[in-house]
Amino acid sequence: MRVLLITVGFFAAWAASSSALAEPTTQAVIESALARLVERAIPLTYEKRKDWGRRRRVTVGVKVDGLRISKRSKHVRHGVWKYYVLTAGNGQPMSVGLSSLRVDGSGIRFTATVEGTIDAWARAKVYQYGVHLIALELEADCRFRARVDCVVTPAVPGPSSAPRLGLVPRVEAAELVVDELNIRRISNADGPVVRQLGDGVRRLLADELNGPRLVEKLNRALQKKQSRFEWTLPELFEIGSAFDQRPSEADPTPPTSSQPS
Repeated sequence: MRVLLITVGFFAAWAASSSALAEPTTQAVIESALARLVERAIPLTYEKRKDWGRRRRVTVGVKVDGLRISKRSKHVRHGVWKYYVLTAGNGQPMSVGLSSLRVDGSGIRFTATVEGTIDAWARAKVYQYGVHLIALELEADCRFRARVDCVVTPAVPGPSSAPRLGLVPRVEAAELVVDELNIRRISNADGPVVRQLGDGVRRLLADELNGPRLVEKLNRALQKKQSRFEWTLPELFEIGSAFDQRPSEADPTPPTSSQPS
């Protein structure tokens, strides 16, 4: 995986000044490397809390100070607390395909299509003025398809102990499409709170993890992982040498005695 990512750095500079990108072999290598980059950049877990920890002030008595009487109050747990966790892939590989690969003045542009599964876990706690009434859990899953427009540009990171080169990936547009949510398990009861949990998962997928919000989250994840897209010059030369010495498709390695004829 690391080898493929580093290869992108070479071809990003090379293709920008030549017609190399038009060659099928070169394009296939770049597409494979960029697909790995996209797969590594996708956040695997997303968490959302709604009204979790909510409190309400209630009167618990009175305080008498001479002729002065005042209320005594405190904050207690109240309302419906909701907690959502969405996990992409859940250990299963995601399918990443690339299209519209092209080079312009800003770098390599492409559209990635990502397909996979999302596992959803949701929990709700219901409090009434400090009294815990019930706790509910929901487990569900769905298939998703995401279309992501990206651009990758070469960069030279700031001063360090050794000169480094890097890539700066950026997401410019994103769209998420999910299939019908498949609810696998609901604990304890059925009713309005359970329906709120299911509706909450659907809203997260349809609103908060789509369009501009999805673009923002993906770019934030890329920024956190930026150090993974930087390499020293010896690393780049080592990979470049290995790539130059690869067997040619037109001159395959002849079979040996240990290989089937």
